[in-house]
Amino acid sequence: MHQSYKDARKIKNLSESNSAFQELVYLIKEGKSDEIIKTANKMLLGDPNLSPDLNSDGVFESGTKDTNQNKTAQLEFSKYIKNLEKIINMVGAKS
Repeated sequence: MHQSYKDARKIKNLSESNSAFQELVYLIKEGKSDEIIKTANKMLLGDPNLSPDLNSDGVFESGTKDTNQNKTAQLEFSKYIKNLEKIINMVGAKS
């Protein structure tokens, strides 16, 4: 099984699992947001050879080193973690 497929399944399971989400919140509360993001940035979350955008024919074009599906997925995951961190800080739940 291709590694990116395995990684994608882990992310999918994370979003569907309440206990995994609770663990993610716990880690953020413990100040580990940067570590979470750093780990995710080592994972293959999308195809590094394809653009994140569809062309007019509905086909993904070739990606570049800086603009590809993997970089976009990593960036969106980073934003998700930072937003969770902001919410946790706003409600005063940070340890």
